[in-house]
This record gives sequence, C-alpha cells and structure tokens, in this order.
Amino acid sequence: MISRKPIFGFLFVGLVVAACANRPVPTLTVQSEPEPAKEAAIDRSVAAENLSPAELKSKFGTNIPILTEAELKAHRERMPEFSKIASACVQKHLEDHQSFHEAYGVSNYIGVNTRILVGKNLVPLKSRWKEGESDAKLQELVVASYADWEPKNKQLKKQATIGSADKKRIKNMSCIGMTINCMKEAFVGTNQAGVYEKFITYYRKPGKAGIQAYTGHPMILGLKYGFGWKVAYWNPNPSEDSLKWMDTAPGDPPFRNHKLRYEEVLSSNSYYKIPVDLLLVGEEEWGQDHRQVPKLLQSTPFGVFGTTDFYHVGPFSKGQITEAHAGMMWFAQNSSATDYEKSKRVIESNPFSPFATNGAPRGHYPTGIVAIPPN
Repeated sequence: MISRKPIFGFLFVGLVVAACANRPVPTLTVQSEPEPAKEAAIDRSVAAENLSPAELKSKFGTNIPILTEAELKAHRERMPEFSKIASACVQKHLEDHQSFHEAYGVSNYIGVNTRILVGKNLVPLKSRWKEGESDAKLQELVVASYADWEPKNKQLKKQATIGSADKKRIKNMSCIGMTINCMKEAFVGTNQAGVYEKFITYYRKPGKAGIQAYTGHPMILGLKYGFGWKVAYWNPNPSEDSLKWMDTAPGDPPFRNHKLRYEEVLSSNSYYKIPVDLLLVGEEEWGQDHRQVPKLLQSTPFGVFGTTDFYHVGPFSKGQITEAHAGMMWFAQNSSATDYEKSKRVIESNPFSPFATNGAPRGHYPTGIVAIPPN
C-alpha cells in the first residue's frame, strides 16, 4: 500500500474545465484526536527545482506569482492568522446560507448554472443574468422568482416576500467563487494585499496556453510555485475495481479520468501535469474501510482541494470540507421534499472522506489533489 511520502516532478500543463456539480455519494469514522502531521516544514517548492523567475514564467505563464524573499517570509509567518480568517469566512458563508434557508425555504446563494422562475416557466439564469453583472439585477430576478414560486407541498417554507434587508444577502456563488472570496479576505486581513494581486492576476490571466483562467488549475499552480504551498494527491482506494467504478458509475461529472490521473501520479509524480509532493492513498491513510479522514487533512487549518481535473474545487479546514454548488437549485423547483432538502445543501460542510455516507466532496469526486499552506 502506498504511504504518505514526499515525491517530486515537473510540469507541462493542459486544458481544464471548472464547474461545481453535486450528486450524493456512498459510514464515517473520524479519528477523534488528530495527531500533528509528521511532514517536514514546507519549503519554497521552486527552490528544489532551481527555477529562476524567467524559467517560471516560461513554464507556467508570464503572470505566475513571483514573490520576494520578504514576501515569502511574511506569508509563512502570517499563515496561522491567514488560515483563521479564511476558515471563519467560509463558515460565515455556510451560516448565512443556513439562516436564510431557515427563514425563507430557499438559499440566498445562486449558482449561475441554476434556473429561475419567470411567471410559471423555469428558465436558465444565464438567459437573464450573466456573471459580472450587478448584484442588484440578480437580486431583483431572484425576488421576482420567489414571488412566482408556489410550492404545492405545504411543508415547504414560503414567505409572502423576501424582506428588503435580506434581499441584499442574495448573491451569486460557486465552489471556486467562495474559495477565492475567502482567500482574498485572508490575504487582505493579514496585510498581504499586494501579493494577493499577484495571486489573483495569475488566476484570471495565467499567460500560458493550456492553463485555463478562472479555474482551480492556475489557483493551485500559483499557490505551489508562488507561495510555497505543497500539493498532495488523495485517493482512498486505488484498487483496480475501485478505479473502474470511479470512471464508469452513473452521474456527474461528465468526465472522470480517475484511473488516468492515478497512473500519471505513479509514473510521473504529477496530477494533471502538476507536480505532487505527497501521497494520501489507500488504507494507511484512509483506514481499512477507506472512509477515515487522513491525519494530515485533520491537522491542516486551511487548504484547498481540486478534483476531477478541477471540475470541482473548494476549501477545507481540519478535515472538514465546505463546498458551494453552482449547479444545485436554490429552491425546490418541483415542490418535492427531496428537492427541498437539496436546496439546503447549496453550501454544505461534511468530513473530507468521499467514500463515506455524507462525506465530502459531495458527488462523484473520489480522487484529486489538495494544496496545503506553509506551516
């Protein structure tokens, strides 16, 4: 069985597609007192590869974050506070969603891939509002849609209207959007606004063919090569039967590549051509039932995961994933109890254990990578 150990590789990047989808997964035993990880202190990743700024730009794009030694030192020293702020921000989003749903029976976080009601007709939100347009326009559409919603099931909560103050709580949200928002809050809150600009510029415009902007690909590349975060590959059960199930079981997302990525990790120490530093694979990390949360993930104050070639990304803290789903309906469109329960999970938090009942990431996301910050 493969154990957690340092591994190294190099990078040549390809196309990624990002979205946030959701589907229930197949009981969880979390180890009660997580022990500190025994890994060595995280050092600047590029140092081991002796890459100059010019080489970094050539390999990963012209906008790859290049931090000064002073900025790197400050980033490491401020990491405890950074993690605290980022985790609190994620929790704030979760609680805001939960309290709004408790009051109105719908979520106030609206994914761009969902639909709204116009009269009695369901229409794609994208046909009436696009990312980048004002929150005010989105809020008006959602309030009008809510007014048109007539749940046939009397158990579903429905108020006459959404209050004017609560109307302002309505926002567009996605898995990566929530992650970026909370990382920005952490960067700014730890006096790292300048390096945040380097990070977000690369995320928006990598400057390299094959690295798709606004996805988890440049986000994790920037964290690894700009900020010295480590990358770990996770896979609770790499058996042949398990890998076959991962790639063929019905449901979202539309593409898998779990076996391909596992073979890539074994052959080249990389995931989607991103060099991997650590392995979290098999029974040694996940237990004999493949459902325990690895100690390293339990002991990480804040990190970022990416799965299924970055189709889904999100933050995690101390073994718990909090994820937003851009494709999940924010209200019970069919007035069913099942749809109502789904709308409660537009933002949700569950243990980092994809094979567990109510484990995360929720949906068909059994393998992937995580970016872990400097200690």
